[in-house]
Amino acid sequence: MVGVNQVVVVTTLRYRLDSSWRRPNNGNTVIAGSPLRVFRLTDSGARFIAAVEGDVEADTAITPTLAQQQLLDRFVDAGALHPLPTSGPFTAADVTTVVPAYNRMPTWINKRTIVVDDGSSPPLDGAYLRHDENRGPGAARNTGLAEVTTPLVAFVDTDVSFTNDDWLAPLLPHFTDDRVALVAPRVASAAGATWLAAYERRHSPLDLGDEPARITAGTRVSYVPAAAIVCRTDAVRAIGGFDEDLRTGEDVDLVWRLIAAGHRCRYEPKSIVLHQPRGSLSALMQQRFAFGRSAAPLAARHPGALAPVRMSVWSA
Repeated sequence: MVGVNQVVVVTTLRYRLDSSWRRPNNGNTVIAGSPLRVFRLTDSGARFIAAVEGDVEADTAITPTLAQQQLLDRFVDAGALHPLPTSGPFTAADVTTVVPAYNRMPTWINKRTIVVDDGSSPPLDGAYLRHDENRGPGAARNTGLAEVTTPLVAFVDTDVSFTNDDWLAPLLPHFTDDRVALVAPRVASAAGATWLAAYERRHSPLDLGDEPARITAGTRVSYVPAAAIVCRTDAVRAIGGFDEDLRTGEDVDLVWRLIAAGHRCRYEPKSIVLHQPRGSLSALMQQRFAFGRSAAPLAARHPGALAPVRMSVWSA
């Protein structure tokens, strides 16, 4: 049995075993995924999975048959295996970044950035487009999306920072898979000197951890925030963009509608961007309240997709 974090090579893709991966007694049963599932393998399937686990030389590529590739896809779609592509068809030049802005500009702008001023007062200097009144982040992103001419679009909030285009490097290879429509980085909380900043670094609701994952409702990573995501432009347009009736939760809704349309969405924590922590306890509480307020409209749009409410004593 290999370690759960071992990287293995299959054809031109590398795969990582999920931390839940177990194959008792190296036999014909695999227990893995999110939610946890039991897979029964034929003898030939078990031999192939043993090779995937690393019983062959690590640098030896395996050419799977159609049936073996379908087996790998089953494990990927169950969150039991995670593809680790090393190259792909796109570069940073294929990405336009759309930023919804309200009363603040991002600290970074390049020639491929579209800043949409969502009714700021006074108007923001340097914004590419402007709404006369505040219509919400979903509407601002849609306004920017209409101007995008590149195959990929990144949606990034003004309170997210990164030093250069390096954050895109781990994300873009995932688009080698034509079924992937969205890839999200890890959104970590930026360092700060206050107790609130320290709390956010440990408990930010935007930070979804250091394990890669497929994104779908009812799993370990059931959603990702639109604080920073990269999407296929055509796929987002095909589902009508963001729901402008949602002031909060519009990012969760977008992810779930992409999945419902048959696309794959991936979480790739090798890419890390930094989110500015809230500056006061009242601002933190307002953020949490806004997140909670989105539950009812999301439940109406996606019956059964929301996880049961769980609350710690500290949160209460």
